Amino acid sequence: MKIIVVYDPMYGFAIADARIEEFVNSMVAKYEENDRIAMTYGIGSETIITAIRVAIKQGRINFEDFTLKFNDKEIKFDKNGRTNDWKKGLCDYVDEMLHILIDYEE
Repeated sequence: MKIIVVYDPMYGFAIADARIEEFVNSMVAKYEENDRIAMTYGIGSETIITAIRVAIKQGRINFEDFTLKFNDKEIKFDKNGRTNDWKKGLCDYVDEMLHILIDYEE
């Protein structure tokens, strides 16, 4: 079975940080139970995407079964949950804020 995540930072699904692991565990359980259907999720939280990437690295999701869609492009990940195809605007809001904090001068 394939897992397809459509990243939509404006209108995608988001949940509280403390519930992300539960959500990804549920996604993994459905993934393990169904081998004939593709599951598509509209996600608006980069933390959920990061948790899915961790599940890939842990071997709970086969990296070949996962596709992330962003701006009509398909992004594939390796067995370590990494990609060389990172697009501007894809899960980079926290990075942008951290860069501001790091560069902050009094």
